[in-house]
Amino acid sequence: MTAINHKFYTISDIATLFNVHKNTVRRWRDNGEIPKPISINSQSLFWPKEIFDEFLANKQSQGQPQ
Repeated sequence: MTAINHKFYTISDIATLFNVHKNTVRRWRDNGEIPKPISINSQSLFWPKEIFDEFLANKQSQGQPQ
């Protein structure tokens, strides 16, 4: 995975981390497969880095694919 050094992830950041299209991240969000993002305004969604990184660590420790 690519390292991203800021406090929030965007849809583009997560797509880059997993090497998938942004629409795949949107589908994961809509299906509840990734943590719920926070909304800064009606059009901007962000995932706090700490929460998303914890989610990834839990998935890895459970042996689930990323």
